[in-house]
Amino acid sequence: MRTSATGRCRPDTGFTLVEVLVALAVIGIVAGGVALTLPDPRAGERRAAVQAWQAQAATAARRARTEARPWAWEIGPDGGRLLVDDDGRWRAASGSDGNHLPLPPGFRLERVEIDGEVRGGVRRIVFAAVPPLFAVDLADAGGRWRIAGQPSGRISLEARP
Repeated sequence: MRTSATGRCRPDTGFTLVEVLVALAVIGIVAGGVALTLPDPRAGERRAAVQAWQAQAATAARRARTEARPWAWEIGPDGGRLLVDDDGRWRAASGSDGNHLPLPPGFRLERVEIDGEVRGGVRRIVFAAVPPLFAVDLADAGGRWRIAGQPSGRISLEARP
């Protein structure tokens, strides 16, 4: 290696401390921006829990239509279950349809409206020849959802602001 009176002839290789710190700062800013745009990992779990409630209501509607007898979706602050009309008396549906579906942890039942009337306590939505018009509002810290019975008999699920 040749040297001169002022030092080595070829320049130093590598990065200075300032260059490394600037690069790390840029990487940190980009990583923070990416993290903010990622969806909430629990959002999918919450949506799946609400979809299970929608599926329970849709099962009652479908079974009432195919069996030509009333079915009911009984919901309360702790969960929901399906009932079937047995000669004028309501009994829990047999099989997995009759299982109690608890309200997911952290969720609350905000409001239940059946045929234009807001109801309190345990509510029973009856599916028969004429589809019931209803709205069930659920909420948790991450959002609000509405399960609604349409005049066509369709059970819809929508996220609410």
